[in-house]
Amino acid sequence: MLPCAKRIVLARFREALKCNQPRGFAPVTTQPNKALTSFDISTYDPTTNVFYLGDRSNAGISAWNLNTNTFIGTIGGGQFTGQTGNNATSGGDGTAAFTTSGANPVHLVLGGDGNSTVKAYVVTGNGTSLSSYSSTPLYTANTNLGGVVNPTANARADEMSYDPVHNNVLVANNAATPTPYTTLFNASTGAVISQTVFDGTKGTPNAVGNSIEASIYDPAKDVFWLAIPQIGPSASDPGGLSEVNATTGAVIATFPFTGFGACSPTGVAISGNQVAIGCSAKGSQTLIFNTDTHAFTALPYSGTDAVTYDPAINAFLLSGANYTVGDSPTGALDPSFAIIDASTDMISQIINTSPGNDHSVDGGNGLIGVPFVGGQNSLCTNGCLAVYTQVPEPGTLPIMLTAMVGLVGIAVRRRLR
Repeated sequence: MLPCAKRIVLARFREALKCNQPRGFAPVTTQPNKALTSFDISTYDPTTNVFYLGDRSNAGISAWNLNTNTFIGTIGGGQFTGQTGNNATSGGDGTAAFTTSGANPVHLVLGGDGNSTVKAYVVTGNGTSLSSYSSTPLYTANTNLGGVVNPTANARADEMSYDPVHNNVLVANNAATPTPYTTLFNASTGAVISQTVFDGTKGTPNAVGNSIEASIYDPAKDVFWLAIPQIGPSASDPGGLSEVNATTGAVIATFPFTGFGACSPTGVAISGNQVAIGCSAKGSQTLIFNTDTHAFTALPYSGTDAVTYDPAINAFLLSGANYTVGDSPTGALDPSFAIIDASTDMISQIINTSPGNDHSVDGGNGLIGVPFVGGQNSLCTNGCLAVYTQVPEPGTLPIMLTAMVGLVGIAVRRRLR
């Protein structure tokens, strides 16, 4: 278990007061204009303590202030494709937030869109009001293969990660047909540097007819690590992890998950020389990859989409919207998220979030946000992001309960696949 001072409460949302799961849910009036029924990837900005969500329902990037648990607004609302009825062409999608490196640094929040573009909005001040964000993008990076926008063929720009050393962004064009590809572009200007097609040539794994997923930058190795759900034509292939050159976007090597059965990796996160890999296949596992030895460790948690790392509690966080009772391949759905102690590579807690959570978890500074889908729960009918926080030893809970009664708050996030 995590040390007592860093323990995240284990409780169902509907037992919030009984089990001292503080912060609760925001009033419906603080939610975006439309109910949150369709959204994708989120990101947490430790600089401002703001949570960003690719919000297809409101066709933009929705933002919440985790300091005050209040909804800020939808950045670029109406400027994205929204929910088109086809996830491959819907947006917002993947998100990222960072301050560019080099000369003239700019604080940005980025959102992938369903038409193969990435929109970058400027953040001023502390980012806690909608007026803190530019009303139009600083730039729109065209990640369509060959530079010609064709949303039917190349579809959404999705998961992305930022490299502060070279000031580049790597984004997965994972719904492109017939073959997914990555785009590497300059974070300050949106200028495309390179594109890599994952068709089994030039050192890439063969992902024809399949997908590629999340990536993360590794400052120690100066590479990106990219999740590959399936290598080759066999549906039973467990996938692998590709090592990607940070300056060229070329694949250096791919490490297949041979011997681990099913996986179909989705989210990745890094801490030191450890990459946590979430497996979406039910009843499979979570993998921890050692970037020095290239060895894998398997942990019993699956049905995962998003994975993130919170240095405040030195833990990996994994969403488990498709986690099942007993972590069985055929078990009934039992939505949850897991906390893995990064110092021991052990699961600290599995926290049930039923009913109504979706495919995301994110956070930092000891705060964990989990999205609830509008119309799928009675706690926030328009959808919300419940925020978990640290609690003391169980023996001190009566004191905390008295102090926390009536405290409510919010936040949000989801991933439609």
